[in-house]
Amino acid sequence: MEGLNSGRGHNFRETGRTFEFQMLGQIDVDDKRYKELLARLSGSSQPGYLGRSQSIELAKECQPGDPENPNKPFLNDLLIEVQDQFEVAGIEATVRAYTAVGTPLDHLHGVDAFITVTVDGREFVCTLDITLNPDKQASGHKADLIVGEVADPNVNNLQQNKYLEQVEEIGRKIVTMLLKKVTTKQSQAELRERLYGLNQPEAGVDL
Repeated sequence: MEGLNSGRGHNFRETGRTFEFQMLGQIDVDDKRYKELLARLSGSSQPGYLGRSQSIELAKECQPGDPENPNKPFLNDLLIEVQDQFEVAGIEATVRAYTAVGTPLDHLHGVDAFITVTVDGREFVCTLDITLNPDKQASGHKADLIVGEVADPNVNNLQQNKYLEQVEEIGRKIVTMLLKKVTTKQSQAELRERLYGLNQPEAGVDL
């Protein structure tokens, strides 16, 4: 059974763009405010170029919706999964999910989306690369985590269950990555054990 926008037998560049839009939505790069902010952040020396942190800032400022309640179901489901796992760990955190599709963060830094958690006033980021290209999945990526084809939950119950399992697994990997960055009074090992017991996922493992 093929998943959401399966790239089987198609041009990965074209199907990949559609896949990213279906999963994450996109930022309106033709919007006047977006263009003005891009110009201000990039300056005159390298028009259109932004470093990673500036690219994240641009994507945050120009989101198409509420990052605490994203419009796209996949991004929203992922946010809820990360929230739930932080609650299980006993960590009070504000979780937000952002699309970066179409922005310099996407084109220059290989990041299609990112999840942030704010703990005790400090923000931590986990970046995602969404792709259908198996060569890209196997050869490495610039983002913290890479996400491949995801089951379509609208097909039938079997695919819906598979989708939910995939979202849970991706969420676990995001939380594992973020736990490495979050400073708390409890040790990281204790927190991961509370979350996953002995079955701890490895951060950075490709899906």
